[in-house]
Amino acid sequence: AKSDLTKKYPDKFKKNDGVFAWFIDSINGTIDAYKDALKKKASPMDVVLAPINAFVGSAITDIITIILVGMNGAYQWGIELTMLMTALLGPLAVGGSLLPYGAKSIYTWLVGYFSVGFGKLCFNIIVGFAGQLVADSKTYQPMFFLFTIGIFAPFLSTGLAAGGGIAVLTQINKAAQFYGGIALDITKTLVTKKMAK
Repeated sequence: AKSDLTKKYPDKFKKNDGVFAWFIDSINGTIDAYKDALKKKASPMDVVLAPINAFVGSAITDIITIILVGMNGAYQWGIELTMLMTALLGPLAVGGSLLPYGAKSIYTWLVGYFSVGFGKLCFNIIVGFAGQLVADSKTYQPMFFLFTIGIFAPFLSTGLAAGGGIAVLTQINKAAQFYGGIALDITKTLVTKKMAK
């Protein structure tokens, strides 16, 4: 059946470009599992079950691949939409900072935007390193790469972004306190000199 399908519809069952190439790969895996079981002189039950296990394993691998690649794409889209929404809220932060009372919301907005930018940067670096590692390794490890880009990279980059955002907020607060203290000292000095005259 496999050779008939490949001969009748060569464009559909081509190795890389065909729409149904995955089906031929599953069949090949099933046949190889059967041959391996025969070569290893496995028990009759193992010989019968080997092709079924290979086909089910291939299907599960495909499902896991789709889920992990989807999670990777969802995180990337989510972080880019967050950057866009944070940028659109910038004028509100500037307007709130011009009010004569309350905290300056521009600082919080900047920290939020920096945090999202850190998250995107960390995510791209982690995925890039994972891709380079898989490309340079002698054995192909698709599941390692998929778990890295689908689960580990989003969580790790979010944690790094949160830490980076807290560090930026702390630094801005320290700088504001420092320069506020300098401005207060200068004002006291000027007022004292004018009163002395």
